Amino acid sequence: MRTLLSTILLNVFILASGPPAFTADGWETNITVTVRTAEVRLSLGQRADATDGRDGLYDVPPMAGGEVSASFVHDDGTLWRDIRSTSTGIKTWTLRVVSSHADEDVALTWTPQSLPADATAALVDSETGTRTDMRKNGRYTYKNTGVRDLSIELTQ
Repeated sequence: MRTLLSTILLNVFILASGPPAFTADGWETNITVTVRTAEVRLSLGQRADATDGRDGLYDVPPMAGGEVSASFVHDDGTLWRDIRSTSTGIKTWTLRVVSSHADEDVALTWTPQSLPADATAALVDSETGTRTDMRKNGRYTYKNTGVRDLSIELTQ
């Protein structure tokens, strides 16, 4: 029960915390996934004391979904918030979006300025192969086919 309450409170904090932030030891940004009027907000980023694995301090599992479900697919489950280490190289977050609203537009939005200036960031649609430069564009839209995997590739 205590773990559930802690997770709920952390999710409320993440959703109400305002714009993404850069800190002395990392950065964090939000991606909002919208289908019709339903939306899910996800957070990703890097911190010096995080690992690329699942961290209890930073990573948050998703709660039950509604008309749209979106989460980062991780080796040992799914996450709404996925904070990785600040080690350089290529970091890849796999984002899975699920919705029963066939042929509806699914929109992913983010703030390009919230991504680290010293990195390239691309959103890659696994179904179409489309690559979107996340530092130049703040939106990607596709027609829903049920389940879609997208990748966020950050290179420092």
